[in-house]
Amino acid sequence: RQTADAAKAAELAMLKFGTETEFSEQLARLKVVQVEALYDSAAYGKAAELIEEILAASPDHARRAEFEFMRGKSLAQLGRENEAIETFKKLAKAGSDGVWKKSAQEELDQLQWENKTLNQIRDKDRRSSQ
Repeated sequence: RQTADAAKAAELAMLKFGTETEFSEQLARLKVVQVEALYDSAAYGKAAELIEEILAASPDHARRAEFEFMRGKSLAQLGRENEAIETFKKLAKAGSDGVWKKSAQEELDQLQWENKTLNQIRDKDRRSSQ
């Protein structure tokens, strides 16, 4: 409940500030708070959209790897596995070593294993129904 309230408060604050350039740093911070709250409250569709917006506006964002990871997890939760796999592949191949690269590789391995297992089950079901 608290994270949903935080997301709503961040949204209201952004509406109040509008797109005033004098408040651009505050707006950027509010978007970060909002994306964290959306993600934590399982609003994955909105979180993924806002992450894309944040990263488009700030390609060198200090938390880019973390946000890419969150975007991948959000896409997977939404059933958009192919997009999630591509997101995790890019992050796992990123130049820097770190927790997000390692975590992305683990998520990628898990998604690929799940897809492989589902395909094997479907193939077995097809063969047994013939």
